[in-house]
Amino acid sequence: MKGGDLSNYIFGAVLILFSIFAYKETLNIEEHDAALFPTIIVVAIGITGILLIIDEFIRKKVAHNKGGEDYQNNTTLTFKMFVTKIAIPGLLMIGAYFLITIVGYYITSFLLIIVIYTYHTYLSDKSKITLKHFGKSLLFSGVAVGVMYVLFTILIGLPTPSGSLINF
Repeated sequence: MKGGDLSNYIFGAVLILFSIFAYKETLNIEEHDAALFPTIIVVAIGITGILLIIDEFIRKKVAHNKGGEDYQNNTTLTFKMFVTKIAIPGLLMIGAYFLITIVGYYITSFLLIIVIYTYHTYLSDKSKITLKHFGKSLLFSGVAVGVMYVLFTILIGLPTPSGSLINF
């Protein structure tokens, strides 16, 4: 990316606002141990938002110092950029929020990782998703969810949200 990306500022701000709202919700959890896991996740989301904004400031400064093309020429938020970098990831987060109440944390995480992995591959490669890409997403998602299960459920013993349809 030669210049700036206004969508990173917007998405970073959305992540920060979401994490503030979600953190306030974790304060309502009476049992301290049960609040630990969501608090860690919410803080990580907030830090990610801050890092997105800082990254854009650094990119802007570097582009300006190198005397390259005008940074402002690349900060226009287009409809395509809005859809691919803000709307779709935002809808995925909202969808995961509702799906977690139906099928639970681990199944939602498994499905969300597959979708994000394949979507990122599609955006990065600008090509069709092949069976090989899908297989890699299944493997990566399975390993990631397995690590989360061992870490959070077995080692730490944290309760995770269970769904109304499937209690796993």
